[in-house]
Amino acid sequence: MMTDEQETPIPKTTTITIPDLAPLTAAPDLMQRATALVVTNNDEREKALNVCKHLRAKERAVESALKEAIDSANKTHKVLTNLRRGMMLAFANPRKLIEPKITTFEEEEERKARAEKKRMEEEATKQGEEIQVAMAAEAEAAGDSDVAESIISSPAAVPMVDSPAGPPRVEGAGKTKRPKAELISFPGLIRWVAQDIPNRQHFLKHDQSALNREAVSRPNNLNIPGVRVVFQVNRTYRS
Repeated sequence: MMTDEQETPIPKTTTITIPDLAPLTAAPDLMQRATALVVTNNDEREKALNVCKHLRAKERAVESALKEAIDSANKTHKVLTNLRRGMMLAFANPRKLIEPKITTFEEEEERKARAEKKRMEEEATKQGEEIQVAMAAEAEAAGDSDVAESIISSPAAVPMVDSPAGPPRVEGAGKTKRPKAELISFPGLIRWVAQDIPNRQHFLKHDQSALNREAVSRPNNLNIPGVRVVFQVNRTYRS
């Protein structure tokens, strides 16, 4: 049995210092004030832009205040996840090498079991038919032609056949079979979706990033059916 464990250095304890964030805490009524702010003339527009500039500066201040702590946490997270991945793969890789061998054996045993059950069913059917013919012959010999005819015209009684036992169960080891779709023809899938677009369009997912690149490269003459160019406003602020 394979039980060797690969020695991996465990990282030392990491201390992450969180700075005082009280000065950067937003006022409780900030959202209400933003909701109440209106922009109907240039003066109000200037005031609104200055408010946004102030808020953006606060965003940057929060980002800066937490950058060191987050970088430290991310570095620790990366080290630990890489450690976890490496240690798990040391066990997962050999397991994944062994499991297909088990599956191949089990599938062959299942094939043999199906073949044996079919043979047993055919043998049982043959025996049932032979018994039926013998019973009809006895009835005919006894002068009961109607009974003989009834026996022959009725379905033969076939004994139930039990399926051959499969591989023995191993304590603590099990398996499940779950259907999984495999795409073998994307054009075929498209044609099937096109037959009922309202109810099947969710089977096709568009590539938003690719469409965005097309929109950037051809903002004024994008010619893709079902797609239009919209302009998203992104504002910048300097302190």
